[in-house]
Amino acid sequence: MKWIKKPEFSLFFIIIIFLSLLIATHWKYNVGWEAIVQTIGSMFGVLIGSFLAGRYAINSVKEQVNYDKEKVKQQEEISERKYDLFLKGHINIIKKCTRSIEFYIKEHETGLNVYEVDFIEKIEITINEMKNIFDRVYNIDPIHISFKQYKFLGEMYEMLHEIESSLEAYQSVTDEDDVRINAEKIYSRAKKLNEYAWNYSWSNKLL
Repeated sequence: MKWIKKPEFSLFFIIIIFLSLLIATHWKYNVGWEAIVQTIGSMFGVLIGSFLAGRYAINSVKEQVNYDKEKVKQQEEISERKYDLFLKGHINIIKKCTRSIEFYIKEHETGLNVYEVDFIEKIEITINEMKNIFDRVYNIDPIHISFKQYKFLGEMYEMLHEIESSLEAYQSVTDEDDVRINAEKIYSRAKKLNEYAWNYSWSNKLL
């Protein structure tokens, strides 16, 4: 047997008490049954009206709350899509920068320098350019950036820091093997960042 829900039980209990009082009034004061029936009808009308009005008010509030939640969710999704478009352009620049670093370090290691440029200086400039890009993509109201996007940016920035650390190590060592090892690290870490950016673009349809 299912228990009667609390609001319905309270209403039922009130009706029983009220009917008991009316019956007692009839026997004690000899009030006519017609008057009692009219009173009961009026009572039921008031109670049912109040009950329905209360239910309607509760349902209206619930619907409004659900509507507000859905509206906020839709607004967040729109903001994230807009930020994705903003992010897309900057990811493309980062991908070009990483390819440039791969090229510069390889050319520097050949020792030929047919382009007559300072490739290490070029790498430093490219790293600073990428830092400026991260400043721009981070300098957005957090409400427009999803957790997934924040995580992606954080991981990319860590990879950039690894490239910069490898470059500093490359410039500080003199042993030929250490130079070669750090040059390889610069190349492989730039390639890793490039691939990570490509994979994010591909999985989020930002190509």
